[in-house]
Amino acid sequence: MKIVAGIDGGGTKTKVICQDLQGQTIAEERFGAFNLNSIDEEGFAALLKQIFGFLQSKGECVSLCIGAAGVSNPRMRGLGEQAGQRW
Repeated sequence: MKIVAGIDGGGTKTKVICQDLQGQTIAEERFGAFNLNSIDEEGFAALLKQIFGFLQSKGECVSLCIGAAGVSNPRMRGLGEQAGQRW
């Protein structure tokens, strides 16, 4: 099944919502802090691995939108791109 997903990444928690292509929510999950300024690079990489594993378990993610605290940290984009290439 093809899905789209949104990530609301905050300083204390992260919410991920998956929808089918008709806009029906099929799954939601909560994870820990997303802000790279609050967690170290290793923790951020582990969080991304959890999130991408969750998304894969729901289907083929064809579009992903991320709203995140800490995006002013230039390392966040690089780590996100590296993780996305692995998945």
